[in-house]
Amino acid sequence: NESICTIQFSESFTYKNDFTISPSVWLGTSAGSVIVVNLNINYEPRNISVVPSGSVFRLSGRLLHISFLDQKGAIIQAPSEKWDTKKTKGNRSTDGTQDMNTSSVLPSSGLSSSPVTSTPSNGVQFAVYCSSKEARVFSLPSQMSISKQKIFDSLGASASNIMRASVVKIAGSACLTCYLAAGRIHVYSLPSLRELFNTNLDPAMDSFRSMIGLTFTFTNRGHGLYMCSPTEIQKITLSADVKEQINEMLCELYSPSISMPEAPKQNFFAKIFASNAMVDADQLFGETAGKAPAGVIKREDVNVNMNQLRGTAESTNSAIHDTRMKLIERGQRLNEVEIASKQMADRAEEFSSLTHKVMLKQKEKAEWSWPFTSKK
Repeated sequence: NESICTIQFSESFTYKNDFTISPSVWLGTSAGSVIVVNLNINYEPRNISVVPSGSVFRLSGRLLHISFLDQKGAIIQAPSEKWDTKKTKGNRSTDGTQDMNTSSVLPSSGLSSSPVTSTPSNGVQFAVYCSSKEARVFSLPSQMSISKQKIFDSLGASASNIMRASVVKIAGSACLTCYLAAGRIHVYSLPSLRELFNTNLDPAMDSFRSMIGLTFTFTNRGHGLYMCSPTEIQKITLSADVKEQINEMLCELYSPSISMPEAPKQNFFAKIFASNAMVDADQLFGETAGKAPAGVIKREDVNVNMNQLRGTAESTNSAIHDTRMKLIERGQRLNEVEIASKQMADRAEEFSSLTHKVMLKQKEKAEWSWPFTSKK
């Protein structure tokens, strides 16, 4: 049974060799098919007609991701706009349905909002499809395959299936990132699908490998996030620039079970001004209020504290200067000792050579003194 695995909304070329951009939805199925459906949206009256375009793309394996690039290789985001509840409060009908607001959907190419129709264009787009076994890039509207990449692992066919795939932006360029069932991460360039990087992601335990494959998510700038255990979230990065900027890639999650610190006590005057009860000034500052406790207010001379800090800083600087001078003197003495040691070694070598010469001369004299021998 063939089922839908992924859905991608876009404004693209839905017909072959037709340079007309129209709102459409691209459906990826479990059999590796990509079905293109046109959306004709009319806001008054509310009507959305769905028309299959007849364009079908075939890949091997289960389809995982669909993305689009412009002619410069930049990622085309799906048309969207931030929802504003203020715009929709006055548009409720009496039958309980919500009127369609033209400002709630903003096409990325700046099309008119009522109705949404097709618009001619001279540009070219690239459609990126990634299934569980391969990745392909098609040129639109010609629908020609310009690059194809079989993604597999050296461990065998059983470990070559792609679990997660996403088109993200790394170092200013669009890339296809894939996580394989064997625990490897592959990065490919777009639209050429040339392999840029691959590495092995070693999980803490093999039993959590399926959990990692189901929860792995790639984001821009080479970030990745997955659940390494049922209670832990692991974050990784594929970009060296991000690694250099972040010294310690650790994050903390807020846990409501942790006891929170006590709230600061409210100020006396804040209580007075916050309370609604009428308080007489005589009750606060008059004879009925009593005398203030002694020693509540203490005057401190700021100059004295500053002088103490200044004296401490000067003494610290002098101590550091003395230590530095001692270190310099010690270094000089060590240099002198090294020079003296070198001179002693040279003298010892000279003495050894002289001793050897004297020994040779004495040996020759002993040989010549013998009366029955002679040498020329």
